[in-house]
Amino acid sequence: MLFMDSGLTPSGTCFSKDSLLGLNGFLRTEHRLAAGDMTSMLYYALKGFRFEMIDEMIFNRTFASTAVEGRKLQDTLDSVDEAFEHFFKEVTDHDIEKLLRVSVRLKHTPLLLYFAISKNPLYREKVAKMLWKEVVKHPMLLRKKMLYKTFKRVYA
Repeated sequence: MLFMDSGLTPSGTCFSKDSLLGLNGFLRTEHRLAAGDMTSMLYYALKGFRFEMIDEMIFNRTFASTAVEGRKLQDTLDSVDEAFEHFFKEVTDHDIEKLLRVSVRLKHTPLLLYFAISKNPLYREKVAKMLWKEVVKHPMLLRKKMLYKTFKRVYA
């Protein structure tokens, strides 16, 4: 479930061509730095895809389009918002509810996912409750800038 919090797939990830084309390929994004890997993999998981990670892989991210070293947090958040605009067009409210239910079982708090989902006012109250529960369970979250960005959006 790593892709619930800032993407997952490095260049070279293999997908079943027929399955991928059956779902119209990767979700559309306008910006080249948009988090299309994150939204596409969430979408495919909702459609029943299964992903497996190979332990101890080494990646050279020198020419990565999204994992740019020194990138400002706001640039990342803007790209996530852009990718999720397209994601929301492809999924149902039931799908979003399912993502939120599954997210609470993660060992870490997927702040980026919560930030993206809370752009939709329908989910802000639910995300706010989830964030407060996470802060109580993991007070160290209070050190994360991303937590405050998410709270700011939730209570906007």
